[in-house]
Amino acid sequence: FEIFADRVIKQDKLLRDALAHLIETDAVPTLSPFSVASILRCAAAVRFTYYKQLKALLERVTDEQWAQLDPAEIEMTVSSLAKLSIRTPAVILALCDRAVTLAPVLTERHVCSIIAAFQSLSVHDDALFSALLSQAAKHADALSPGA
Repeated sequence: FEIFADRVIKQDKLLRDALAHLIETDAVPTLSPFSVASILRCAAAVRFTYYKQLKALLERVTDEQWAQLDPAEIEMTVSSLAKLSIRTPAVILALCDRAVTLAPVLTERHVCSIIAAFQSLSVHDDALFSALLSQAAKHADALSPGA
């Protein structure tokens, strides 16, 4: 999928066919969280237009896979969904839950990027934003002169 993101291959149909193969062979649940995030990042990088395949891929990602996302992977996933304007409710819910869980270990960059992406997706989750803003405040306190 990286060759698509690097624009080495500029054919959406090949990417669509590769996604279709992952879906048809039921290989999506075997992908690592990083692979799922990378596929989404690549699709966003090339402004992939076959949303049906992306949504089908997302629907096949398991709760366990979402629960294994690390801070960089959740940032990549949420940012990619925002760029692609994909708002699949079950996926958004799983990502919100994971972001709340990860909030205490997120860096400033992760927090800012994740907040911006969720806002772009029109997510209204008080628990999520409270957790993320609390983490942002901790980073600000750590940087303030009297801390």
